[in-house]
Amino acid sequence: MSNPPDLIQFAQYLTVGWVVDLFSGTPSQGIYGSPGQDIPIPTPAGTADAVVLPLGYPARPVRNPVLEATLTVIFDFGGRNWFVYEPLPGHEVPVRKALSPWSSRWPAGHPAGESW
Repeated sequence: MSNPPDLIQFAQYLTVGWVVDLFSGTPSQGIYGSPGQDIPIPTPAGTADAVVLPLGYPARPVRNPVLEATLTVIFDFGGRNWFVYEPLPGHEVPVRKALSPWSSRWPAGHPAGESW
């Protein structure tokens, strides 16, 4: 199976099963095996051989945990205190006062706006 269209169909076949399993939460549609296992898969162009990759945990963390914690503290603090947007004086956006059920919808002096 060295024809690119066949390889694309094979990759789609494998991927669809894994994605269905991902969203259903059960390993029922995908093709799984143990690391290094050879799995024959029948296709219209013949039998394809898939080899399960030996995936595992990385030998060390991708990022330094101390650096990760430091950056988290800096950006959390900065996001709450320093990187806050406030418009420049004279460039504020006009905001209408929202009406509440307890405020009058009528202008002062209007007969319907008088209290009971």
